[in-house]
Amino acid sequence: MAEKCFPTLQELRGFGIDGDIWRKFINGEIGEVNLNRKGIDVETLLTWKEQVMEIARQAANMQTYLTKAEMEAAGPQPKGTVAQVTNDPDPANNGYWVSDGSQWIWSGLQPVNKEYFDSQIEIANEQSAAALDLASAPASLDGEFYQDDSEGDVATGITDEVGNLLLAVDAEGYAVSQTRGEFYGNDDQSAAYATVDEVGNQLLAVDGDGQIIPSWLYEFFTGDNQPDYCYVDETGVVYLGWMTSGEFVIGGGQGSVDWGAMPAASQHVPANQPWVSNRSVTVQRDYGLLYTDAISTMFPNYAAVYAYLDALMAERSDYISKTQLGTDEWGNPINQYTMSTAPLMRDGWTSAEIAPPKIVILGGVHGDEREAVLTNMILLREICDMWREDEILAALRWQCDLVLVPVLNPSGYNSNTRTNGNGVDLNRDANSATPQDETVVGISLPALHPTATAFVDHHNAYSFEQAGRIYWLGTKRSETLGVCLEVCRRMGQYGRQEFDFWPQDNRQLTRITKNTTNTFGQRWQDVDGVDGYLCETPRASAFSRLDMRRFNVFGLKQLLYSILQRELHRRAVSMVN
Repeated sequence: MAEKCFPTLQELRGFGIDGDIWRKFINGEIGEVNLNRKGIDVETLLTWKEQVMEIARQAANMQTYLTKAEMEAAGPQPKGTVAQVTNDPDPANNGYWVSDGSQWIWSGLQPVNKEYFDSQIEIANEQSAAALDLASAPASLDGEFYQDDSEGDVATGITDEVGNLLLAVDAEGYAVSQTRGEFYGNDDQSAAYATVDEVGNQLLAVDGDGQIIPSWLYEFFTGDNQPDYCYVDETGVVYLGWMTSGEFVIGGGQGSVDWGAMPAASQHVPANQPWVSNRSVTVQRDYGLLYTDAISTMFPNYAAVYAYLDALMAERSDYISKTQLGTDEWGNPINQYTMSTAPLMRDGWTSAEIAPPKIVILGGVHGDEREAVLTNMILLREICDMWREDEILAALRWQCDLVLVPVLNPSGYNSNTRTNGNGVDLNRDANSATPQDETVVGISLPALHPTATAFVDHHNAYSFEQAGRIYWLGTKRSETLGVCLEVCRRMGQYGRQEFDFWPQDNRQLTRITKNTTNTFGQRWQDVDGVDGYLCETPRASAFSRLDMRRFNVFGLKQLLYSILQRELHRRAVSMVN
């Protein structure tokens, strides 16, 4: 059993304590002397806070080296430069160093860890014990020491004037470090130790292994929702935040922010780094392999596409279902995946009268247009997983049903050819007297979904960098032209904002056409009388696969959302009339 470091509750009740020392500790200013009865300066909470913040300020401009030898080999650095050694064979060399202009000197401020906090608890224990030894009479301190069953293992605690718990002991007199307040634990945040300011705001936290906990909002901050510091990494380096003086801190720098020096678009920003648009700061997401890996590696054949969607369906079995619509001449299945949003409770209305809008998406008509197939899959994954982060994804998840035929041309997909196994272009076969088996499935979609709002045939066209054709929509009906105009102009705007290799002058980057004869889009509109759209997104990029896929997903998302909004508006108007 650990050695006792606090007297029992009964012993505490029999002693007095110098309450002025504790009150000055809580309310004192930075640098204010606070002597206990033995003449020891126990300082103030604000002084402790300033010391923690000084560590963060030093970390903000820090250079990092694996070994001391590597640091010294880097040569003389300007006076005041801060560096950190992380993995030197001699553990005594790991920590913060400061350059005096000619050599590196061990810094008096070192990274905070569990051992540091434990040492502070031990010092507090010793000082409290010394104060108790000096006390000569019992004293009532208006709740300075208290017992509260709601505190669990805490039997006695020291609080400030508003009841914030600063230090606590259990019923046997042992220090309790994992309690709310100065030292606390929280299952949601995984903190074992934390430092707070005089009103309970968190200054710094470490986990049970002594590691600083990264990426907490308001990692360092004061009252009135104005943080001193905000996001930090595991070494304590500040990503983004405010100083109490009003100065802005971004990416480890300090001072008035130079907005012109920050990235104004996300194109070249690494994952988890900030960029700014209209003085609104965003941290770049980590897009993952779906955005960066080669399709031939991830989905070399249609079976891999189906396997991915089947796995997603297993994760979201209450939302996604699958139907086999048919097979091609070689027995390859042509599957359909239906995403059905949550039904509404109804009383008096029929299910048909309150059914959500439905949008049908056809993909993989041309086997060599695999980027379109992948775009459809990525968007479906993000609708499932990221709708809380994006209003458009949320609308597509909860305000409509979606139907996806991911690969109409399985044989062409497997051979990476535009045509099917018979050499037939399916998108010129829609009005044929003897259509291919795959074509029959494509032209039957309006009959299979008679209440659908619209049908989208998604293809790939030119390269990502070919101005004037970066995004292409086709339709034949004046009723649907408005959607195409809105989305094409939006995509031209988005391209200029996000990607610096496109022209920034007044030329148009996108294209609108009427559907070609014998295509699915033309037949859906002319024969079936439904709203049909051709959507063409880039198929390749000379610069960045990630940027192209971001653009493609954004473009498909915008088209589906615009179709949905048009239908919701149409329904609202028809109900009024």
